Amino acid sequence: MDNYIKEIKEYVNNNPGLTETELIMYVYLDLGMRLKFDQDFFFGGSKKKSEIYYKASFFNELNKCFNNNTIICKSSANILEYVLKKLGVNIITEIEDNPLTRYKHVLNVIIPADGSESYKIDLQNDLTNIHFHSFTSCFGNSTYDDKVYVIPPAEQKRIHTKLGYISDNNPYLDDYVEQFKIYMPKDLKLSEKVDLVLKNIEPYPFLNVSYWERRWKHENTINAIFTDVSLDNKLHTVEFYQKNGDEIIYNNGYFMADRDGVTIYYYNIDNFCYDAYTVSEFAKKVLDENICYRQGIMGLQKEINIIKDQKVKKI
Repeated sequence: MDNYIKEIKEYVNNNPGLTETELIMYVYLDLGMRLKFDQDFFFGGSKKKSEIYYKASFFNELNKCFNNNTIICKSSANILEYVLKKLGVNIITEIEDNPLTRYKHVLNVIIPADGSESYKIDLQNDLTNIHFHSFTSCFGNSTYDDKVYVIPPAEQKRIHTKLGYISDNNPYLDDYVEQFKIYMPKDLKLSEKVDLVLKNIEPYPFLNVSYWERRWKHENTINAIFTDVSLDNKLHTVEFYQKNGDEIIYNNGYFMADRDGVTIYYYNIDNFCYDAYTVSEFAKKVLDENICYRQGIMGLQKEINIIKDQKVKKI
């Protein structure tokens, strides 16, 4: 991390006149693009989760997280504190008090040098926004009310523009989502609307995005578009994965179940959208490509068994 801090100091020297908030935002965005959520925290089992969480306070472990580009809330907050303190920022790490959660959420609080109101920054919860070029909704929030911004959206947008994060030719992804919602054909059935969204979920390729960041962003996008209807008990998240030796590679997916039947959506990493399959089509894909899945999908196992039985009869 010390070499990284040298890089940031060089950037500051080459960009005189940066305010403290602009410097903090630059580091926040830069780290946000580098880091990704550690999927072992969710999928590695309770022992692994405990190990990752409790080691995230040690400097050697933070260096390891930084070099591997994988974090959880605790390690990202501690990395931010270490880096920004070296740059002269008054920053503290805060553990949210939630008695119902064993692994309490960790974030940072900035105490501005000019004596203005303190505010929160939450890099882990903004990772998906930064990876998908969206507004940093977890930056600059009040320490008393998450819905209140100490650093207003308009000021953040000004800083984003100054830093080159957005421009007229490269706006927030949020703008695309809002336009999608406005121009969604009103006469389509719900299943057709879902199909249209999932097949056009990303307006252009977002490279180097990992499973969790994509999952969170796609869920947020779907929720933002379908504010007037409920998708509960209709659209279901599925965790697909394939094994490559000891490595497990996760992929995003959904299945839609309504009166029209069941449609399975599997994320296409080459086309940056979801491909749609009937249950029988996907059953063949599962067997051909050794795809596994954690959630039950209506009718899928039955179709898989039919295909297997047909293969046995041909032998």
